[in-house]
Amino acid sequence: MKLWSYYSRLPLDTADVFMVPVNKIRKVVFELNYVILAGVLCQRRGQVNEALAAYVNALLLEPSYVPCKILIGAVLSKMGSKMLPVARTLLSDALRIEPTNRMAWYHLALVHRDDGRIADAADCFQAASMLEESDPIESFSSII
Repeated sequence: MKLWSYYSRLPLDTADVFMVPVNKIRKVVFELNYVILAGVLCQRRGQVNEALAAYVNALLLEPSYVPCKILIGAVLSKMGSKMLPVARTLLSDALRIEPTNRMAWYHLALVHRDDGRIADAADCFQAASMLEESDPIESFSSII
C-alpha cells in the first residue's frame, strides 16, 4: 500500500499530525508520495484546485505514474462536461500503461456515463468489476 493511500484514510485531524514530520522530511527529499498525499488531503477538505495542482506536480515528477493520472482524471471529471474529454484522455493513457487497473476502468466508466456514452460506460464498468473480482486480498508488492 502506498504511503499516501494509507494516510488518506485517516481522519483529517490525525492525518494533519503526520504531515508535520513529513514536511521536515520533504525539505531533504521531495517524494512523489508526499505530493499525492497533500493532494488527497486537499481534496478531502474540498480544496479541489489545490488538490489538482498537487496531482499535476506529482505527474510532472513521474509522467507515467498511473495512480496520479487516475486521480487527475477523477477530479477533472467532476469539474463539468467541458473537462470530460481531458479526463477521458488521462484515464485512457493510464489504461494504456496499466491495462488491468480497475480504478482507471471505473473512472473511465463514470466519464463515459456522464458524457452520455452508455454502452462504453457499461463495458468499462464490466471490466472494472471483473478486475475487482480477480484482485488479490493483499497486494503482491507488500509481500516482497
